Amino acid sequence: MSRGAPLSEEAAAARGVEPRDLIKTMLVRRGEGDYLLALVPGDRTISWPKLRTLLGVSRLSMPDAATAFEVTGFERGTITPFGTKTPLPVFADERIQGRTISIGAGDHGVAATLDGISQIPVKRGTNDLAAVGAAVDALRRGEAVGIFPEGTLSRGEHLRARRGAARLALACPEARVVLAAVEGGPDVLRFPRRPRMTVEFFEPAGGQARPDESADQLAQRLLDEIRLRVPPTK
Repeated sequence: MSRGAPLSEEAAAARGVEPRDLIKTMLVRRGEGDYLLALVPGDRTISWPKLRTLLGVSRLSMPDAATAFEVTGFERGTITPFGTKTPLPVFADERIQGRTISIGAGDHGVAATLDGISQIPVKRGTNDLAAVGAAVDALRRGEAVGIFPEGTLSRGEHLRARRGAARLALACPEARVVLAAVEGGPDVLRFPRRPRMTVEFFEPAGGQARPDESADQLAQRLLDEIRLRVPPTK
């Protein structure tokens, strides 16, 4: 990213962050029907040459407002990386990691504050041992690692359990598994009505990971407990 005009200092103060920590979520067109999200600090703009080099393409562009709404489900100026209509890859400026940031939450005047968030890159569709190792190291440092039990946003669909969370629980038995049941998530896309969402955190009724459980068995048990509280809607 390159330096740009800072966003409103008043807006940053109202959210309790510095102007550079007001994060812009920008939809970028990589090709026909191919889009991505770029997370840009408030005091910077996209460096198009660097982004093109990173993506290995010679051309990038910004779609118009109508296309942005069609792809993301959000009006321009409210786009958020959470719950987009179309699953999109997200590229973020490395300066965001480890900072308290404020990011759009899908509606005008609404924002989410993320405290010191970081991410672990995962090569999907592979047995990414490096990602598993990084997650285990984070748990052993006392950090929390969030992971979707289905491996992605379910959007109310009945997806199969993935082994990621179970593998971490078995590899790091000193860490505690805390489940999260999110109700109302699919309603995020029903613009302009604001969704009513509830999030319930609870420990597994069947207990923590057991040495005699396989990763598949544990993953299914944990997902079944979540579905008892929030059944799939599709």
